[in-house]
Amino acid sequence: KEAGHAAPAEVAMQTVQVLKRTVPAAVPGIFFLSGGQTPTEATVNLDAMNRLAPLPWRLSFSYGRALQEPPLLAWRGDAANAAQAQRALLQ
Repeated sequence: KEAGHAAPAEVAMQTVQVLKRTVPAAVPGIFFLSGGQTPTEATVNLDAMNRLAPLPWRLSFSYGRALQEPPLLAWRGDAANAAQAQRALLQ
């Protein structure tokens, strides 16, 4: 937790509380964007929300950035780094 940032458990509690007040249970799922979060942060935040189960909907992230960032950093546009980038994606 960085200075000025709430812990994932607190953010999860507040987020789920707002969702329960405003999103009908008939909605099958809610997907958050992971932009601005590291892959680890996105995973920790999603886990914290899902630990508040039972929830009426499925919660997840659209992990586009969280999934792409590690392989792109490993690859850096160099074909010689392709195997390393593939390992980063699998991780």
